Amino acid sequence: PAAADSDTQQATVAATKDTDCFNWGYDPQHYTAPEGSYSTDANNGMTRILEYRSMMKSLHENGLRVAMDVVFNHTAAAKQNDKSVLDKIVPGYYFRTTATGDITGDSCCSDTASENAMMGKLMIDSIKTWATQYKVDSFRFDIMGMHPLPLMLKLQADVNAAAGRDIYLYGEAWNIGGATTNDARFLAARQNNMAGSGIGSFNDRIRDAVRGGGCCDDDASTVAQQGFINGVFYDRNASSTQTVTDLMRLSDQVRVGLSASLKDYLLTDYNGVTKPNSDVDYAGQKAGFTGAPQETINYVEAHDNQALFDINAFKLPNTISINDRVRVQNLGNAINMFSQGVPFFQAGQDLLRSKSLDRDSYNAGD
Repeated sequence: PAAADSDTQQATVAATKDTDCFNWGYDPQHYTAPEGSYSTDANNGMTRILEYRSMMKSLHENGLRVAMDVVFNHTAAAKQNDKSVLDKIVPGYYFRTTATGDITGDSCCSDTASENAMMGKLMIDSIKTWATQYKVDSFRFDIMGMHPLPLMLKLQADVNAAAGRDIYLYGEAWNIGGATTNDARFLAARQNNMAGSGIGSFNDRIRDAVRGGGCCDDDASTVAQQGFINGVFYDRNASSTQTVTDLMRLSDQVRVGLSASLKDYLLTDYNGVTKPNSDVDYAGQKAGFTGAPQETINYVEAHDNQALFDINAFKLPNTISINDRVRVQNLGNAINMFSQGVPFFQAGQDLLRSKSLDRDSYNAGD
């Protein structure tokens, strides 16, 4: 058998990853049906339902609450594809289109048109079902920034009323490129619009300040753009040319994150100027964007992009010892844990989890 540190295991996974059955599951077909691959009998809808309900009951009895990821922003298929559902109900209605009638694909697949009344109703009815019939406690919305903010607020109110309790909503409130950018079609559920909603948004500001760089850097910038924990100015790697100004700028962004990214919180910046967090710059956007701590999901590692240990492998000087790499990891985790807001940790983040430098592991298994 191969040694534990052999590259054979990774090669075996890579050889089959495009043909095996593993993926993250961001290819929805029926929004309110429990996924069959988790069931003992996928062909029996009742078995799926009963086993999901039994699972939820057991988790609750063990003192756990459950958040479910929902992907209403797209479907895996449209038009006349075998896996298409919505287009076969009302052709052309449920999907967002260009001026020439083509379905937009800004989310990677066919984008649903949640601005249309019945697509919005489908979302609300589905979440009501999961919250009342399955007792799901919280919902995480994939690319929430592609949905209208008024719809998200109506969904929040209607679901809370149906469930008889507060259901926490959060999601990716990115101002994503494409048809809905900068409120082009409607007031979008994107970060700079979310203050006062009570809905949580993943916080790329604190993520990038701690890690360095951004989510979509090219290979050179992935190495050269160091962050607050991995060497910006104070311990440059061979590619970095960052200055003390970069260090101080990222320090201010970290302090905005520590204060829950509250837009109105007054910060004295590195120049000695007192100003609200919303006036601190984050790559041309407002670093402070929330109205309350529950509106920020603070994180430095998630399923997207490199694990924290791996991004540190790119950015730290090559001479850094494993002991110091552990300290860097702990510092990143500590900033995340002790910032005001809702802390989000990926499984294994506290154990130096690596993905073998894989940035997008959606089909790579374990």
